[in-house]
Amino acid sequence: MPLNPNVVTGLYCQYSSGGYGLTLVWDPTNGGRTAVQVNIKSRSFIHTGERLYIDGLMPAQWYTLSVSAISGPMHMSIPVTITCQTDPRDQLP
Repeated sequence: MPLNPNVVTGLYCQYSSGGYGLTLVWDPTNGGRTAVQVNIKSRSFIHTGERLYIDGLMPAQWYTLSVSAISGPMHMSIPVTITCQTDPRDQLP
């Protein structure tokens, strides 16, 4: 019986110039993970790499992202959250 994958580690954010997006980065898999699910507001992404660019955000805003490791169709790690800010220099007047 497969076990749930280890939690995603090494999370950090990089905002992009222009303020409408950010890149979420995490450590490579340390066993059992086939993909990562990222949730932000009402959007959800499933990604197999170690970084994900998310656009369509508002400048100078804080966003809480929930990140879970996925292993196969039925197994998911405990979610880890991180709060990230889009580019504060591009705040709209």
